[in-house]
Amino acid sequence: MAEDKTTTINSSWIRSILKEDDTPQMSQADLSRFHVLLDTRTGELFPITHYPFRIGRSGPENPDMDLSIDDIMISHNHAHIIKDGNQEFIVDDGSTNGTFVNGKQLQANSRMALSKNDDIRLANIKMIYL
Repeated sequence: MAEDKTTTINSSWIRSILKEDDTPQMSQADLSRFHVLLDTRTGELFPITHYPFRIGRSGPENPDMDLSIDDIMISHNHAHIIKDGNQEFIVDDGSTNGTFVNGKQLQANSRMALSKNDDIRLANIKMIYL
């Protein structure tokens, strides 16, 4: 298996690769106030503005997800992000196809601290924590 060499990513770089009409409707101040998840497939940014921040498969049975992903490999209630003090954590909600941080799989209902530029994989969907 090839080694993943995720590089440091910042909001200026994100804006430079997006077309003008794709630029998220977030100011530089907003980007610096919140942590965000970058969907590496689409370039979309998802600000983590509250806790728990729920992540799961999109669909009528899941209208309350903060980040809905339209992919059959994602569980309806896949994972969520919480904050404890100044630290954010990702928690696997017993997903079928797993939650991984920097290649390490989380056990069901366990949490892992997040750091800038962490590679998060939800089943086969890769995100970067900024």
